[in-house]
Amino acid sequence: MSGHDFAEAAGVLVPVALFGMIGAIVVSSRYFRHKERTQLQDTLRAAYERGQPVQPELMQMMASDPRPIKASYGPERDLRRGLFWIAWALALLAAGGALYYYDPSNDTTGAFMAFACFPGFVGLAYLIIYGLTRGKARG
Repeated sequence: MSGHDFAEAAGVLVPVALFGMIGAIVVSSRYFRHKERTQLQDTLRAAYERGQPVQPELMQMMASDPRPIKASYGPERDLRRGLFWIAWALALLAAGGALYYYDPSNDTTGAFMAFACFPGFVGLAYLIIYGLTRGKARG
């Protein structure tokens, strides 16, 4: 395999591997959470079938979601979302700058920097919303 073929293969495999890893992380976390809840249900079912008393704490743990409840609105959430989108824009700008540093004749530099405008403006909008609503009480 020549160096050019390897570079082409890497150019395709790197994004596929990146998105594959992100997908694997999401799917595996959901799978293991589901598996844990299923095992807990099986344990409760076996205890119930044997006539053993089930502790109220265990029943409450089954009924509750282990993740804390988060507010679906509010200035703090707008601030977090705004900073998240601004960070994405900066990451895309940095990637474009790195590509330009590596190869100034690369045409993808401008594409990365142009694409960075979208998350940048979304983040800016969230920060504006945060600025307008941070002093107001939640309803």
